[in-house]
Amino acid sequence: MILVRHAEKAQDDPRDPGLSEVGVRRAAALAALLAGAGVTHVFATDYRRTRDTAGPVAADGALEVASYDPRDPAAVAKRVAELPAGSIALVVGHSNTTPQLYTALGADEPGGLEDSPYGRKLPEDVYDRVYVATLVRLQDGARPRCVAGLELRYGE
Repeated sequence: MILVRHAEKAQDDPRDPGLSEVGVRRAAALAALLAGAGVTHVFATDYRRTRDTAGPVAADGALEVASYDPRDPAAVAKRVAELPAGSIALVVGHSNTTPQLYTALGADEPGGLEDSPYGRKLPEDVYDRVYVATLVRLQDGARPRCVAGLELRYGE
């Protein structure tokens, strides 16, 4: 599974901003980074900034962007864990939901997080993290568990 925070947001709408010019370039950089990764499923919250970040990856793979509730990382972790073996999912979230989902899958907490009223989160100016969680089902019927986690950087 591949997890990212949405790209840089614009100032066009205080409730549901789209992406800034830098964010649009970052979303394109994400699509370029994942072009050969074999992404089979794309998930994003119902906010413009997450859907616009996921859009280029989904378009490149002729995939639909499935919605998930950012307030329930356990539910999206369960959805991803139930995907067929060999699936590669991209999940686009927010500064707090992305690290929470990563740890909900069993990965160690990423570095550089800060405390907030919404839990541990990425700093407001950090948009370049990519978290890769390798999930393995250790026994029949068991929920897949993260056996390896990787933190990368991408874009400008």
